[in-house]
Amino acid sequence: MIRTIDAPSCTLGENPMWRADTEEFYWTDIVNGIIYAVPASGQKPAYPVLETPYQTGAFLFTSSWDLLLFTERGIFLSSWTGDKYDTALHKLWEVPRDIPFIKGERFNDAICGPDGRIMAGSKRENNKDGALYCFEPGRKPYILLNHLQISNGMGFSPDGTVFYHTDSEPGTITAYRYKPENVPEKIGVVYQASDPQAVPDGMTVDTQGNIWTAIWGGGCVLKLSPDGNILCRYPLDASQVSSVCFGGANMDQLFVTSASIGAGEPPAAFPGGPSYLLDGAGCGKSEYLVFTIHTALGCEQ
Repeated sequence: MIRTIDAPSCTLGENPMWRADTEEFYWTDIVNGIIYAVPASGQKPAYPVLETPYQTGAFLFTSSWDLLLFTERGIFLSSWTGDKYDTALHKLWEVPRDIPFIKGERFNDAICGPDGRIMAGSKRENNKDGALYCFEPGRKPYILLNHLQISNGMGFSPDGTVFYHTDSEPGTITAYRYKPENVPEKIGVVYQASDPQAVPDGMTVDTQGNIWTAIWGGGCVLKLSPDGNILCRYPLDASQVSSVCFGGANMDQLFVTSASIGAGEPPAAFPGGPSYLLDGAGCGKSEYLVFTIHTALGCEQ
């Protein structure tokens, strides 16, 4: 059953994450720089946990549930004080000094790998020349994948040996062999959108290795086999479906975000903005937490 939760309509809802200790789903409204949370039951309304002055494309949890924020101005840390997040953001990396962003470029999605490396993709206003940046100990941030257009949703196979990356503008999800400390080796495209107006966006991978991807412009979530065959389609009333994650006590709830922008004028259908819960969707797995934040980002301040 798919249900709409009691939450503010987002201009660009994205990057849902499961917080296991409080049993809540978190997500960001990118344009407005707000991080929201809602209990897994969906019976209580969502509430803002952090408001930032920047467009916040993605965030990751640390092992102590601090928030690592990926924004248009750089990467920041907001510490969990035990009952709330510190609004005095600690800057870890600055753009364009440390990362060669151009005007209008921002982080768009992020993930932590099984080896502790952090990867964050970028998006430019012209939806061209995006890149996937990597952060690891003892190195300045570097480009892991280039010649992208919109670096978007990412995920890992259950054993951590296959890395999936979404490039939304060409509508592809590509699989790579993933080995610690090595550049991912391309296996091939596992999914290619047939409609350029309905493309993969955010994604996650379940315990069976199936890929769950939000279809931006397509009004649905697709469940794909590891080799990209469509296993199931879950329609939503929002056309601009943006991302997904698993959570809940049994990791069988799928949380889905959407956006109220991007459908054109006038929109052919309801663009979106709400967030949704799909109960009993499957058997999800937790995303990797960032355990050594300063070491992982090569900074000690």
